[in-house]
Amino acid sequence: MVKICCSLLLLSLLSGQLNANPGLKVRITQKGLEYAKEVGLEILKQNMEKDHFPDLTGHEKFGLGNLKYNISRIHITAVEFPSASISLIPGTGIKLVIGNASLTIDMNWNIRTWMFKDSGRSTVYISKVFVTAIFSTPLDNTGHTSIALTSCRTTSGDIDIKLSGKSGFLHNFFIKYLKKPIHRSLVTNSCPNIRSGIQLIDEDLRSLNVLMPIDDLAEVDYSLNSLPAVFRPFIDLDLKVIACSAICQDCYGFLLLYDPLSKMNMTA
Repeated sequence: MVKICCSLLLLSLLSGQLNANPGLKVRITQKGLEYAKEVGLEILKQNMEKDHFPDLTGHEKFGLGNLKYNISRIHITAVEFPSASISLIPGTGIKLVIGNASLTIDMNWNIRTWMFKDSGRSTVYISKVFVTAIFSTPLDNTGHTSIALTSCRTTSGDIDIKLSGKSGFLHNFFIKYLKKPIHRSLVTNSCPNIRSGIQLIDEDLRSLNVLMPIDDLAEVDYSLNSLPAVFRPFIDLDLKVIACSAICQDCYGFLLLYDPLSKMNMTA
């Protein structure tokens, strides 16, 4: 009975805080974005390191004939993001710029010409990779915010290939023919890898429980009222924050202003 009375008292007090626009306003500032950037880049890094690129097969013009190549078992073993920035595009979404990234890749290779053929294992070092990606923050029909990749562009710079156990003029000469398909593959697959990482983050966002129990008798609905409002210095999220009693099945709204990186304030 004491618990029932306390729950009803809590709901009554909350109802006394009603405002014309009841809810919880969460403001995500640059500090919050920086934290999200670090988490997102770590997820992207892990996703790239556990993924395998598709095999590459084709040919390049070589003298009077063609050089046929097959590159298989392509696996990223290390990813570095020494420079990355995140910013907001008002009314659009979030912009991420990755600069001077580097990758280390292990792969099998096989080359064949009318006069020469060979195969082996190699390590590829790719540096000066630049990525620009823009994300939107749509709202689903359950009140969950989500994140989606709307545009992505990748450029890569230097590629250095070390053929394991191979040396000599002829092998060094053929390395340049392996660089072209690797470069094309990197540019083609980088944005899909980013999209896969964003989808993992989006799944986590959609799995968040927007109904939070206060106790056995009441719960609070934290679903979004509207689309996130994106401004240049911050993002505003308007949450419903409706407390519902399991006894009388009444719901009460209340207004809270909350910055995730500061204290919570309740306004009358």
